Amino acid sequence: MQKLDLLSLRPDIPNLHSRPDQSGEEQFQQVVLRPLLKLHNDRFVVLFRHYLHQRKQEWDKKSHKARLAYIEHALKTDQRLQERLLGLLLGWLTDEEVERYFTMEKEINRRLRTLLIQRLQDQMVLT
Repeated sequence: MQKLDLLSLRPDIPNLHSRPDQSGEEQFQQVVLRPLLKLHNDRFVVLFRHYLHQRKQEWDKKSHKARLAYIEHALKTDQRLQERLLGLLLGWLTDEEVERYFTMEKEINRRLRTLLIQRLQDQMVLT
């Protein structure tokens, strides 16, 4: 896909701007990651439900607190799940964004994991 096509598909998030005083990681999070997370939100939920099904988790029987903890634990410890979720996002980066991502990969992955945990906890705990 062309760069313009990738960027035009991203949702606009009002009041989400980068500031000059932000670090490069923060700017990347605001300008690139958050719109992509919003764009692919439904896919993340589907992937996580599939993950639960594969592990035969009885989600309905888990308490609210147990659901929160399970999501956090899964995203922090399951390398395969992390790679699937990360791969979904990386495929939607422009060439320039991919190069920028690689310059700060460890920090971006940490931020992305935190954002995904929050997003899935907000959506999956009540279902």
